[in-house]
Amino acid sequence: MRDHVAPWRSVHKIHLLAEADITFALASGGHNAGIVAPPSEDGHTYQVLEKKKDQPYVGPDEWLQKAPHREGSWWLEWVRFLTAHSDAWVAAQPSLHTPEGGPPLEDAPGQYVLEH
Repeated sequence: MRDHVAPWRSVHKIHLLAEADITFALASGGHNAGIVAPPSEDGHTYQVLEKKKDQPYVGPDEWLQKAPHREGSWWLEWVRFLTAHSDAWVAAQPSLHTPEGGPPLEDAPGQYVLEH
């Protein structure tokens, strides 16, 4: 569970800051491999545990003990979370960079990258 971008024990501190329900997931494979591992790829595991707003804080070591280990990619868990916390599907708005939505403002990379 090593992650050079966002060490999980540091990210776990959200439990100390947020006054809300928290669903915390931890994927194997580090930052990149853990995030991008699709459901079709074998050899990955993840843990997820929900903490309700009124429940006491659980430190990272205790969280690691309590959160069940699950085989596979965390993506399907994410879909379940989004489904449970989302309203009905709506059609996407047209892109501003299509003929229907208007032309691009200027060629890439744009003027802002030249600003000092």
